Amino acid sequence: MITQDDKTLERQRLKEVYPALCADIAAVLLHHDPVGLNFGLNTDEYMPEARRIIPQLRKAHSPEELCRAIHAMFTSVFGADLAGPEDAYEALAREVWAVWKRYISSP
Repeated sequence: MITQDDKTLERQRLKEVYPALCADIAAVLLHHDPVGLNFGLNTDEYMPEARRIIPQLRKAHSPEELCRAIHAMFTSVFGADLAGPEDAYEALAREVWAVWKRYISSP
């Protein structure tokens, strides 16, 4: 069974291994601001969510699958009311998918 400590260690490892990817995903999240956390000065506000998305990138086979995973994560973290409907995450997921594809295709 995976514990919360295991999950925390994995997120920290991903942050260290993939700092540029994590920062790029956090920037996309901040731009789309799906739950209203962008107050202009807090550019790292979505960093925890970016770290949670990285493992999903390896599992998803399409932007649509990634959209479902991102929406599920936001619903889990922020609740269904604040997260809103899944279709509100479609553009965000496509942009994160494009970041991921650029990242894995670069040397």
